[in-house]
Amino acid sequence: ALLNLKSLMGEVVCPLVRAPKNREGWPSVSTKEVMLQLNKYMSNLHVAVGQASGRTWLPPPLPQAYDPTTPKKERIHHLQSIVIEWSELISSIAIKLPEELHVTPKVQPTPQDEIVFWKEKKIDLASIQAQLRSNQTQGVLRILTEEKSPYVKEFKELEAKVGVSLVEASENHQFLSILAPYFKDMDGVLEVLA
Repeated sequence: ALLNLKSLMGEVVCPLVRAPKNREGWPSVSTKEVMLQLNKYMSNLHVAVGQASGRTWLPPPLPQAYDPTTPKKERIHHLQSIVIEWSELISSIAIKLPEELHVTPKVQPTPQDEIVFWKEKKIDLASIQAQLRSNQTQGVLRILTEEKSPYVKEFKELEAKVGVSLVEASENHQFLSILAPYFKDMDGVLEVLA
């Protein structure tokens, strides 16, 4: 349903609203606000579609960040805001631990659950790392570096942390997967005892 909504918004609604001809007669302040809110909604929808598929999708910068008619200070603000949003999303994934698998105090995750956790975390972090290396992300960082933004240094540190977390997740998944057959045997024994 979310994917269909994203397609509908991206292919029908956004082009209609973005067409200058369809906004004739709108006050410039209203046009600016509607466009900003529409683009924020599309950005949030992009993140939600990723989350629904179990992945972290970094939202794209708002188009206003690249619009030459937007004042430079405002464009830089948009780019800094997206870097802050990226940092929050990435931090929440990088610090996730298998202990968070606990559904209730009475239900403990099995070793198989932990293998799945590390596999999923590895896949998600690899996806994040690919997004961080994309031209779009690097372009944002290049602009902010030229503008001497204080957010670049912190973001670069977070980018390095993603690399370290990816190695950790990959190694944990690799080594725990070796034990998977034994964990299956243990699960069978625990079921018999229960």
